[in-house]
Amino acid sequence: MRAIPTEVVKSALGYRQCRPDENHTHVIYTVAEAKKTDAATQQLERDMAILKAESSKAVSNARQSAERYVQAEHEKINAKMEVAEKDRDEKLAEAADRISQLENINRNLIRVAKERANAKRGIHPKKLHCEYILQSCDEAVFFHKEKRGKRTIVTEFPCWRSRFQTPYESQMDIDSVRDLVDDDFRENGLGIALGTTFFKKGMDLNQYGVAAIQKIWAENEGEFCF
Repeated sequence: MRAIPTEVVKSALGYRQCRPDENHTHVIYTVAEAKKTDAATQQLERDMAILKAESSKAVSNARQSAERYVQAEHEKINAKMEVAEKDRDEKLAEAADRISQLENINRNLIRVAKERANAKRGIHPKKLHCEYILQSCDEAVFFHKEKRGKRTIVTEFPCWRSRFQTPYESQMDIDSVRDLVDDDFRENGLGIALGTTFFKKGMDLNQYGVAAIQKIWAENEGEFCF
């Protein structure tokens, strides 16, 4: 049977019994009850320490498990990325090879088309001919336009307009032929063979001011085409 502690009030003369209208300030246990209470308190502290250790261990295990899971997921993602990058690189390499093959095929088709066109025009042998036939060369005027406020100033510059017959058949796409002619004159040495310098592809002389155009005309007269 659990002992009931005695409720007392601490006074200047020591501990005394509580009066009916008075609240106690202390309780007095027997030695046996005090030992029992101390043992229960110590057991509770041990139980709390065990729970704290188990809780800390559980948190640590959960953290380690989470870190292992995150690491495993990262490794999976990295492996997938490596596979994707390898697949991309292989496809890019295949595409580059295919483009190179198509370019070679296209060059061969263009070469065959030019040879047929040259044969029809009686140009033999190819090495002794530039494959372009000058059909006409007329005096002309280049009208340079420059904006000055709301006005457009037009300046005339004398030039020559030449007409060539190309080695490309009329069945070809006009834009493709224009690019091929541009390449022949600017990059494949035809311009140099004609003793002329060609402006950069797509260059618009109207982007220059009148003074710049006059300088170009004065320094390169008869030596450049546009």
